[in-house]
Amino acid sequence: MDIIHVQHPLSSIYSAEAEPCVLALGFFDGVHLGHQELINLAKRIAKQQDLKLAVMTFFPHPKQIIGNDQTPQTYITPLGQKAKLMQDLGVETLIVVNFDSAFALLSPSDFIEDYLCGFKGKHAVAGFDFRYGH
Repeated sequence: MDIIHVQHPLSSIYSAEAEPCVLALGFFDGVHLGHQELINLAKRIAKQQDLKLAVMTFFPHPKQIIGNDQTPQTYITPLGQKAKLMQDLGVETLIVVNFDSAFALLSPSDFIEDYLCGFKGKHAVAGFDFRYGH
């Protein structure tokens, strides 16, 4: 599994090297059964459409940046363990976006254009509480 760490603004080098994919989007702390079902849905779509399976996740947790909670965040699944679980689920590319204040201010259209299209996402799968930008 390839692991790509990115910072906003996204470099065009990622777009140049990206392969068409299905993107599962979310923080995925715990990689619990609901997360696994979302990733497996993306995996089924990827297989049906002959595309790569990619997961886009964020670090640190968005609540640390956009919330009023200044206490250090504890994670159920540290990033290294999350990557291993993603690999075990068949994820081919794990994209870890540095969630900072500049990224938090992206408009929905810029998030879609820069990140979903930038990584050549042909289909996106996300949970009910995912936000596509500010």
